[in-house]
Amino acid sequence: MANTLRKSPLLFTPGPLTTSLDTKKSMLVDMGSWDDDFNKVTSLIRSKVIKVVNGNKSYTCVPLQGSGSFGIEAMIINFINKKDKILILINGSYGERIKKICDYHKIKNIPFIWKESEELDIKKLQKKLQSDKSIKNLAFVHCETSTGI
Repeated sequence: MANTLRKSPLLFTPGPLTTSLDTKKSMLVDMGSWDDDFNKVTSLIRSKVIKVVNGNKSYTCVPLQGSGSFGIEAMIINFINKKDKILILINGSYGERIKKICDYHKIKNIPFIWKESEELDIKKLQKKLQSDKSIKNLAFVHCETSTGI
């Protein structure tokens, strides 16, 4: 079969995403995790992230390599105390995944479910939060991309 070039598609999916040719080219350079250049780039990224969130010197940024779900799991297991309860707003696959992560790690959680085709009923949410003072945390997916919208 002849080696043919095809135009790269534009991907409008939750992942993988369309990556520019410049980004792909930059990834062709092998770099060791202890190389000076790698450490300089990592340090620059970490400091810029802190700056973006208006953090000060008491903050740090720890880059994690993985999918969005990996990042969510890392955040949940590091910041949610297992003695506390988390209310999980669920309107699609990724909200359900947050619940599975909490269940797996035995983190007390309460699902707050509504249809992915409907907007969140704020009054019901307020009522739920006011009725259960043991809820210390709230998790939700800002943009539930599994719907394809």
